[in-house]
Amino acid sequence: MRTSQASFSLQAIVAIAGCLLLSGHVLAYITDCSKPIMIEEFKVKEVTFVEAVELFRAKMRELDCIEPDPQKKGVNIVFQGVTEEQKKKKVSLELKIVPAAFVLESLAKMVGLQMRVDAHAVVLLPKEANQALQTRIYRVPPDFLTQKAK
Repeated sequence: MRTSQASFSLQAIVAIAGCLLLSGHVLAYITDCSKPIMIEEFKVKEVTFVEAVELFRAKMRELDCIEPDPQKKGVNIVFQGVTEEQKKKKVSLELKIVPAAFVLESLAKMVGLQMRVDAHAVVLLPKEANQALQTRIYRVPPDFLTQKAK
């Protein structure tokens, strides 16, 4: 039995992992399934959807220990095509030790929305919204696949 090794609580490990992940892009810390940011507790009761999203934003700002500028901390969340009825709908949610993405997805599903993660923001939009696909074409030499790496 080794007694000289440091032991860490789950909270400490989650905080450290969250800080490391928050230094990246929105994509990195919302959807990185290998090391998701864990929210220890998220509890809202009979608040509007917009209020619940604001509480989520506040929780994410709390977890962002890398960004020095308070105006840039947390996650950008954008409403796209969301009706006033959806924004004012009352939601209740109580979750413990869950990934941040799961919290936001759960809130979105309660009011009939879906979540899309873009490079610089999380977009909440209607489920039936058309997801535009992008096609990118790259020109490569004919022997591209047979060339050896330099």
